[in-house]
Amino acid sequence: MKVKTIKHRAIYAGILLFIIFVFISLAQQDDFPILISSYHPRKSSQLMAHILTPEKLSSIVNKASFSLQSRDSGIKVKWEKRLPMPGHLYAFDAVTIDNKIYAVGGRGSKEGYHRNFYQYDLEKDQWEIKKELIFNRANHAVVALGGKIYVFGGNDNPKKTEVYDTQNDSWKELTDMPTPRQHINYSAAAANGKIYVIGGIEKRSEREYIITDKNEEYDPATNTWKEKAPLPAPRQVPAVVSFQNEIYVISGTDNKWKDQSTVFLYHPEKDLWESRAQVPEARYINGVAVVKDRIIVLSGKRSDYKISKIFIYDPELDRWHYLGELPLNFMLAGVTSAKDKLYVLGGSTHDHILSTCWEADITLPPIKLKE
Repeated sequence: MKVKTIKHRAIYAGILLFIIFVFISLAQQDDFPILISSYHPRKSSQLMAHILTPEKLSSIVNKASFSLQSRDSGIKVKWEKRLPMPGHLYAFDAVTIDNKIYAVGGRGSKEGYHRNFYQYDLEKDQWEIKKELIFNRANHAVVALGGKIYVFGGNDNPKKTEVYDTQNDSWKELTDMPTPRQHINYSAAAANGKIYVIGGIEKRSEREYIITDKNEEYDPATNTWKEKAPLPAPRQVPAVVSFQNEIYVISGTDNKWKDQSTVFLYHPEKDLWESRAQVPEARYINGVAVVKDRIIVLSGKRSDYKISKIFIYDPELDRWHYLGELPLNFMLAGVTSAKDKLYVLGGSTHDHILSTCWEADITLPPIKLKE
């Protein structure tokens, strides 16, 4: 009986090794598609844990391209690697002005928060190290408006505001934020010529931190702040994005430090909030951008698995679609859009700080998505 059991285990082990070998061999091909439709989070995380060795992770990071396809919605994404950043960064953000991408602040391979500032010229395919920020920054908010880049709060300098003028390559300190806030990655957006910084963490004392519902409006014309209607619920690191002069606040962590799937829509002119369709899954936010009149959200870590997923939202239909999963978890990456394409810069995979620059070309179906 024991001999049969040993033989059976040997056969099963041999089959499993063969399957893993075939999967790895296929994955090493540049045109190997990462299929989405049969995804199961727990099973997938167990499989990834076995396959994503440091060597395998390196091969994925060094790939020139890969593809994602969502079978149910007809949306396709082709990812291609562009020239990497001059340095390794995470806990920063990125914006686009005149087809130039700017990576602002963050943490790198050295300890502490930094004043990094890089510019990527899409036409020339060239990175340039620009004049450093005034203040060290990480987990801060960044907004592009009127040819200038505004930077707010974050760890190390939670009340400080500064602006970069792309015309004269200079930084200038602005009026401090009324409410100093940390962990406001991706948490600000512009509408009707004003900027809104939403949610985050307030430090009440050396030992007391609270997740806030603050919504404060900054007016660049007067360099002044005004408190506006608070969020319907406290959030830290939500995905805040502007579309047609209205502001969407997506997911984020609540005051019990749990990821949420809520979506709140803010109407700046009326100073009113309303709820919209929830994200299909509550996950930690790793970036947001608008591409082809759709809101693209990258999400990441959970307590039981750490895989980046992409969700796409149609504001007109108030409908979400699951776009797919990335082969590694881009935590706290810089995310922006340019020329109807999505760009994901740097980020952390827990074991690695990245300098990569990925470009995603998203193909939508020719007709409106239907249920």
